Amino acid sequence: MYSHVQFGSVVVKEEIFMKKLPNTLALLPAAALLFSPVAFADVGQVLNSVSLYGNLNGISNDGGRTTGGLGVKGSWWQNNVLFSANYHHDFGSSFAVPDRTGGANTGVNVKLGYLVPLGSSLAVGPYLAYQYQRWTVNGPDSAAFHETNNAIGGGGMMALGLGPVTLTGNVGYLDGVSATYSYTQGGYKDAFTTAKGSDNVLQVGAQANLQIAGPVFAFTGFKWDRYMNHGAINVLQGNVGLGYGF
Repeated sequence: MYSHVQFGSVVVKEEIFMKKLPNTLALLPAAALLFSPVAFADVGQVLNSVSLYGNLNGISNDGGRTTGGLGVKGSWWQNNVLFSANYHHDFGSSFAVPDRTGGANTGVNVKLGYLVPLGSSLAVGPYLAYQYQRWTVNGPDSAAFHETNNAIGGGGMMALGLGPVTLTGNVGYLDGVSATYSYTQGGYKDAFTTAKGSDNVLQVGAQANLQIAGPVFAFTGFKWDRYMNHGAINVLQGNVGLGYGF
């Protein structure tokens, strides 16, 4: 009697299980899609992209301060040749000058590199670079002091794919080739030179890119520039933005 009831219970439970099994199996693809991370196809989705970002810029020594702004950048990588351009503008002075009323920073960085793919998830290689930097400090009575620096050099860079995250980074050294110094007030302008000359630049940068959906990705990164000539200033930049791969 007991064995018959137990067997009948097992049969009923088995029938219920078999009825529910097709519905359960139908949910598995949706669950896998929901809980599996979206992965970049390869590092080229980040190296071939355009991006818009918010920027924080600060000088960590020499009477520096923090300011912020916006930037845009893009890169193109085909047949191992990489070209990238980055422009940012900050709406404030990075120097804590007495009687300061405002200012601005403008930066441009252009790279031409040769990145060799080592599989689909890693590319490394050297690059040549040009960097332009302009600092402006505004003072009372519409006065303003401007300093620019031009530097050319090179370094090494890499891109590493880790599933939904692609990491990029570079280390470089640029030699200062020219600098300008000027003072303006109203219609008056005075350009002058100093013994300081142009600055050599040691720079390190890194960025983490997270794919959101399809070609759209979010990123955050930092850039450290050490301007060196008769003393040094450390310029730190942090950014957060969105990119579109193509």
